[in-house]
Amino acid sequence: MVRRFVMCAVVLGTAAALLTGTPAAQAKTKSLSFSFVHSKVTANTRPRLRVASHGYGKKVVLHLQRQMGTRHVYRNVAKLHVKRGLVTAPEVPMGRYAYRIVAKKGKKVVRVSAAHTLYSYGTLSLWQLCDRDDHLRRGLDGYCPDVDTVQVGGRVFSYVAEGTGDGPDSSYALAAQRSSCRSVSLRFAIDNDADSRSYGVALSQENADQQTATGTYGNIASAHFSIGSGAWDLVTWSNDGDWVYFNGFLSCYTSTGER
Repeated sequence: MVRRFVMCAVVLGTAAALLTGTPAAQAKTKSLSFSFVHSKVTANTRPRLRVASHGYGKKVVLHLQRQMGTRHVYRNVAKLHVKRGLVTAPEVPMGRYAYRIVAKKGKKVVRVSAAHTLYSYGTLSLWQLCDRDDHLRRGLDGYCPDVDTVQVGGRVFSYVAEGTGDGPDSSYALAAQRSSCRSVSLRFAIDNDADSRSYGVALSQENADQQTATGTYGNIASAHFSIGSGAWDLVTWSNDGDWVYFNGFLSCYTSTGER
């Protein structure tokens, strides 16, 4: 009877320890993870992330790390003062970066979280992507003359590229196969010598619906198109086949506009 009583007490004590959360039970439930509030941010802003850790005492310190350099070495960018909740990270330049959180007790690493990627988008003008061979660099293809101007109504309009066609499905003025950009903003027009009275631009993608914008003779039009991760091309057209002149900028996470 005594032996049975002792064995029952041990079993009941172990079960109670698991239910009440003794240090031995908590050690088995330690965890460390995080996620970005937005994984795509504007360059030189401070990204926010949600941190979730469990089972670590006061002696354990969490460090946020980011990959740096051509060797993609992880370096500390912030010491986290909370172990659970929202955290604001330091500003990040244009680029694509892997982040992780490391838990340390003294100099000893006791846990490393899974890594997550952040995309930081900067602004590139079409002129920045132009080279001196009348083409756009690398991932972009199209006619890119020197900066020039045309008369549009009573205004002088500066442009860096041009194209012509008779509709949204004409040959492209610009195209990209491996774009690192998420959007393009354009200003476009036909000049005063044009016979056309309407004109437009269209962005076609392999993984999204076509986006279009139009303008009228004597006016400078504008457009803002979202870009996905696949190939895209930009078409310009006018109702009588006149040249459409345009300038603008893209939001990209690489300085070449190519991933």
